[in-house]
Parts: sequence; C-alpha cells; structure tokens
Amino acid sequence: MSFRAKKVRDPGTGEKFAKDVKRIIGTDGSFNVRKEGVRNSIKDSYHALISMPLWQFLTIVSVGYFAINILFALLYCLIGVEHLQGIEKEGMPNDLWKAFFFSTQTFTTVGYGAIAPKGFTVSLVASVEALIGLLSFSVATGLLYGRFAKPSTRFRFSQNAVVSPYGEGGKAFMFRFANERSNLIMHMKASVMLVLLNENPDGSRTRKYYQLELETNQIIFFPLNWTIVHPITNESPFAEMSVEQLKNLEAEVLIQIQGYDETFAHEVHVRHSYTMHEFVWGAKFKPAYNVDEGGGVVMHLDRIDDFEKVSL
Repeated sequence: MSFRAKKVRDPGTGEKFAKDVKRIIGTDGSFNVRKEGVRNSIKDSYHALISMPLWQFLTIVSVGYFAINILFALLYCLIGVEHLQGIEKEGMPNDLWKAFFFSTQTFTTVGYGAIAPKGFTVSLVASVEALIGLLSFSVATGLLYGRFAKPSTRFRFSQNAVVSPYGEGGKAFMFRFANERSNLIMHMKASVMLVLLNENPDGSRTRKYYQLELETNQIIFFPLNWTIVHPITNESPFAEMSVEQLKNLEAEVLIQIQGYDETFAHEVHVRHSYTMHEFVWGAKFKPAYNVDEGGGVVMHLDRIDDFEKVSL
C-alpha cells in the first residue's frame, strides 16, 4: 500500500522485527526497549540512583544504612562490648542491639555521650565508621538534592485522541494535554508521527514512519491546555485508510513535546503515544476551562479527557 503522505526515516525506534512488538512508547512516556548485555560501571551508579523511582532510592538508602550499622555492630561484638564504656555485657542478643545503637550514633556523628569507645582497637573501628558515615551522608544528600533539582514535567494527556469535524466538511485528528503544575512553560514545540506496521512475505514486520503536518506545531505560552490538530487532507495517510486498515496496520501516533521551563531555566521534553485502541472516531473535545464571576480563567484538569460524540 502506498501513500501520498511524506514518509520519513526511522526516528530511532527500529524498522524491521522478526515478531510482533508492543507499542513503541508507553503511556508513561517510556520506550518499549529492554537493554541486555550492559557493561556495568561504578560511574553509572549515579545515573541509576538519580533516575530510579523515589521509593527504590529510599529503599536502597534505608537498607544500606541498616546493613552498614549491623556490620559494625558485629565488629564491636567481635572485639567485645566491654570495650564500649557505658555498656554492660549481658550476652546476645542484647549486646548486639547495644552495639548497633552505638554504631548508629557513630555513623551519624550524633554522639549522645552515653556510650564511648575504650581502647585502641574499638576506637580505630569507630573512627573508620565515622568517616564512612560522613562520606555516605554527603553522597546521599547530593543524590537527594540532584533528584529534586532535576528538571521534570508533569503533563496530562487526554486518554483518547479523537477524529473530529474540521473546517468546511473536513475532519482532523486531535489530542490535547495540559501542565498539571503551576509553573510556566514557554516556547512549546510539538512533533507528531504516524507509525504503521506492515507484514513482510517472510513473516517479519516492518515499521513505516510518516510525519504528520500540524495546524500549529508551536505556541509561545502554555497556561491552559493545548489541542494538537492534524488536518486530514488528501496528503494525510489517514485520508487513504479506513479504520479497519489502520487497525490491521497497528497504527500508533508518536508524540514529542518540548518547551522551556522558567522555574528550572532549562528545556524539558515529554513523550506520549496513542494506539488505535485509544482513537475515537466522530468525537470532539468539550471545553476544559471557563471564566468565573470575577473574570478569571479556570482550568479544569479533570475535564481534559471529556469529549462528546459528533457526526463526521
């Protein structure tokens, strides 16, 4: 099947595959790619700790904190808790717990003073632990700051893309999104691409990419929602295919949005995609904002998905 629409190069997501593949971009903006055979390096740890979900980061920090203190508590018990002034030897597990709490005080450099090392060996171990504690908390603090200081977006895309009446007797492919945060993002740009998956005679699958022309591909300000519109003209690949054909070709629309975040003074990017299961034919979006009694504009983020059926 040939189209008058302009075919473009592979944007970096691959063209030929031996088997069926999932959608290219998930609803969370991540690519459907799993890397294997990666050569791990200690230098990659920083990137991994900055990028992983917050709950994983806090879990690693917490597990590391308790593991290091348990290790040093065992060392103090091995040396003998009688060398820790302020602790009376009672036997396990009480000695281990007392050594553990002394270790936490040393590791965090709190030093309440109720327990103190007595003797060269235990003092040396406590000194090493204090140094490790200082370095560990410096690294953890830097990583935590880096996570919060890293520019990020919180865009909310409509759950569905719609094909709506457009102009005089025409129609257009549309979707919309809004910024869920109160920060201002400016100089927004959008790039939208249609992906079709063809089956080859040998059973393999080949992706074909088509750049979609947009009514407007950039805006200066972004305080409300932005509805991206692709007019379905004779040059559009949508004009030459039925809904059934698009389903057979497993059509997916890839979206790349970029803008300038004035809060971080940094350019931000976000990705999204819509598959045929998320297309609604013969629908239009309902307004997501209104004007209040005082003349102010109210943006309703909970209405970003609302649409109504119409006749094409």
